[in-house]
Amino acid sequence: MRPQIRTTSYSSMLLAWPAKWDTQDSPFAIALCMGIGLLLLSWVLAYLHNLALGHRGTAAVPLYRYFVASLAHSDYQLKPGASQPPTPIAM
Repeated sequence: MRPQIRTTSYSSMLLAWPAKWDTQDSPFAIALCMGIGLLLLSWVLAYLHNLALGHRGTAAVPLYRYFVASLAHSDYQLKPGASQPPTPIAM
């Protein structure tokens, strides 16, 4: 007698909503949710603080300049050995 093999459609499993969230009670999931919540709360409070100081637009967004500067790349690149100032020409 051959054993029966259960087959399932993986695409339907990926799109199905789980009946019960077993991971909600795990300490890691609770710590992760609390960390994300505290991060968002601190961002909102910093934004409101910047608005109270009179900043408007992107100046009120916390860490906006830091993230923009970290993503921007300068078009001007120094050549190797160009760290010394040029010598003046004697006339």
